[in-house]
Amino acid sequence: MKTENKILVILIVMSLFLGCSNTEDSQKSRVINQENPIRGEWNMVKLQGGFSGVDNVFVPGDIIWFFNDNSTLTIENNIESNNVISGLSSGVYNYSIVTNGDNSFLVIDNVNLGQCTFSQEGLILDQNVSIENGTVNDAMVIYFER
Repeated sequence: MKTENKILVILIVMSLFLGCSNTEDSQKSRVINQENPIRGEWNMVKLQGGFSGVDNVFVPGDIIWFFNDNSTLTIENNIESNNVISGLSSGVYNYSIVTNGDNSFLVIDNVNLGQCTFSQEGLILDQNVSIENGTVNDAMVIYFER
């Protein structure tokens, strides 16, 4: 009976260790690359704002932005409706990140797309904040997730 209890205890302890995930490892996988935080694939999940009050929500995979190491952005825009504002069309664009004080701005093909804010949850492009004019009203805010 004692041997059976020992085996049972060992199996329970092993299942606890095997069943647990290392939260530190899973958090590390979501840590943003500090050298180039924008690099990689981003799914546009929301586009809102503008004069008309646009509030479009997208499913991951609908609109994918992939920031490459060579300062190019590849966009795959799978939204086929002309009635939905979904940002840039599919294609390859040049991009850069411009800093002004503590703020970072995304510039695509020499056009300022707005202030970039990075977090563990995603990327926000806020066109209400610009390099040239400071704060503006009624511009778009675009939300991305990894």
